[in-house]
Amino acid sequence: MVATGLMTMLALLLASIGTFVTMRNFLMERVDRTLSSAAMPIGRAVSGGLIRNGCNDPQHLPPAIGTAGASNAFPRRPLSAVTPFSSIFIEVRRADGSRLFKCRAYSNSHPVDAAVPSRTATMASLGHATSTFVNTKSIGSGPRMRLLEQRLANGDLLYLGTPLNEVDATLTSLTWIELVVSVTALLFIVGAVFLIVSAGLKPLRRVEATASAISAGQFDERVPGEDHRSEAGRLAITLNSMLGQIESAIADRDALVIQLQERDLLLRQFVADASHELRTPITAISAFAELFDRGASSRSDDLARLLKGIALESSRMQKLVDDLLILARFDEGVATEREPVELVQLVNRAISTSLTVGPDWPVTFSATEPLEVLGSENQLLRVVDNVLANVRAHTPPGTTTFVRLVKHGDAARMEFSDDGPGMSSEDAARAFDRFYRASQGRDRTHGGSGLGLSIVAAIVTAHGGTARIEASRVSGVRVVIELPLAR
Repeated sequence: MVATGLMTMLALLLASIGTFVTMRNFLMERVDRTLSSAAMPIGRAVSGGLIRNGCNDPQHLPPAIGTAGASNAFPRRPLSAVTPFSSIFIEVRRADGSRLFKCRAYSNSHPVDAAVPSRTATMASLGHATSTFVNTKSIGSGPRMRLLEQRLANGDLLYLGTPLNEVDATLTSLTWIELVVSVTALLFIVGAVFLIVSAGLKPLRRVEATASAISAGQFDERVPGEDHRSEAGRLAITLNSMLGQIESAIADRDALVIQLQERDLLLRQFVADASHELRTPITAISAFAELFDRGASSRSDDLARLLKGIALESSRMQKLVDDLLILARFDEGVATEREPVELVQLVNRAISTSLTVGPDWPVTFSATEPLEVLGSENQLLRVVDNVLANVRAHTPPGTTTFVRLVKHGDAARMEFSDDGPGMSSEDAARAFDRFYRASQGRDRTHGGSGLGLSIVAAIVTAHGGTARIEASRVSGVRVVIELPLAR
């Protein structure tokens, strides 16, 4: 806006100067034409001897003195009727510079004498019958005067002058008018530009307010005024698109941070749980070794008990390490084998093993048709083994497990349900977490390491399937596993 004001002021100044110069030249040309028109009849009158003693001459002057419209006819009038009101100064000098006579000009009824230079224009002194114009002062405190110097036919020099007070007054009035108009126009233009710029900056102020809100954490804020027909509207569209991408990036970053924090927490919990699980068999093996050193090896009964305990704890520790390795492989994204696996036979094998290991937990199985999937037979067999082992670990003897294999759309669904104690929805939601057990106690006589269902979820996910638990506080737990069928 400041630049606009300066440019406007410069333009008004140039226009005012141009108008002033044009008006001054016009007025001076008009004065020059007036003097030139009066020069011819006055020069003839002086050369013809009609004027001998200047303004005191009893002869008559032509009526063209003091007027712009001169005539070649010279009707005689008394000088006293013309010169007191004439606005033309007249002076005649010889070639050597001596004055012959002088007639004063009158400005506002006051006599005015021009200060005639001793030698004025160069052209007048060349001997040619030519004329020149100069500006000069008045003798005393009179106005400026415009002076015409002309050489007459007899060699005398004729000086005609007229006051420039009207020209100066006109130019002064013009200057004040231009000043007032320029200031008014400048104020008007600056005010209009201020209003226009203020209206144009409203969208930018809204952008500023939106940016302040976003910097304060309100990432869902958007710039109002979207419109494809205006620049501000298109700017709002572009900014909103950018803000949407920024919000999405920030949301992704926050989600990633939360995920990393959760993973860090899970890793810490995993390390703590793994350490706890490994500490128990290691401590037991260390105790058995200490008993061996204290002489248990010399007693056959104690030796057999020690060796059996060491074997049992070593097996438990080996199973835990194997489970951890399996989970680590799936976390690294190791590809599973892909071969056709018939699920009816696989489930039958797992049930036979379960009945052999835990005959107190009966299992019934039903299937509508043979179903084939692509995957690793050993890994899928482990899924069924772990689900059945979970039932034996968390339900009392006599609990019956019902296994049902059906086709569900493009997937094979395995349903495991039991009639044992129920489970809360909170426990069901975390049942697939690693080292999670519904019972927070660490009594090794109930439950396993808490990795069985975690391995189930990892294997099923690696095969492109899903696993979920439907629990009830009243009775029974239902595990549903779906695997995509082989095409």
